[in-house]
Amino acid sequence: MANEPLVDAQFGKDFSILGISHDSLFQWDTRMWKMVNCRKDYMGYTKLWTGDNTVALGSKLGIVRLSSFNNDIL
Repeated sequence: MANEPLVDAQFGKDFSILGISHDSLFQWDTRMWKMVNCRKDYMGYTKLWTGDNTVALGSKLGIVRLSSFNNDIL
């Protein structure tokens, strides 16, 4: 991630921050201030949205992926 600029970032539940680059999704724990998860997706990400218990990820192909928000969303 150090070489990739973030495209979007959102605060999530339980002291976490989610961020996307063009091909990766990152999750940080703000209590420890370290990255706890990273997932690569070669379709590429364009937009991130978090709701009360939902995470939506938009891709370059126009596909939107919805997931429940928990500690293992990645």
